[in-house]
Amino acid sequence: MDSARRTQAKNDVVQIATAVTAYETEYGKLPGVTGSADFSGPVNSALVQTLTGQNTTNNPRAIVFIEVQEAKPAAKRSGTNGSGFIDPWGNPYQIAIDGSYDNTISAGNPSESLRKKVAVWSNPTEKANRRAVSSWK
Repeated sequence: MDSARRTQAKNDVVQIATAVTAYETEYGKLPGVTGSADFSGPVNSALVQTLTGQNTTNNPRAIVFIEVQEAKPAAKRSGTNGSGFIDPWGNPYQIAIDGSYDNTISAGNPSESLRKKVAVWSNPTEKANRRAVSSWK
């Protein structure tokens, strides 16, 4: 079961990172970034709504960059809930976006300096070493 959850989490983090990159390709800017500051935090509902085409203010063409189902905590499935995108263990996925466009971000637990535009990871609270999944490894 844990292996299946890790596989689902790995698939999710790669899809989220790919969706953010596709958004940048389409609109010429990274989603969720204001000004020239890097963004780091949970994959929140605003970002999910932008990437799924529900937020037409940030995604005026309503392009679906990622399809996400509603989370089913009892079934231990990842997906969206009221606060954002959660992993199969019920914790929010984390994301770092290079808003300063210097191709360097801090991501992961413990934090790593990466030469990327976007990084997504799962940071489960229990058995973190076995369950941690990232888009860059």
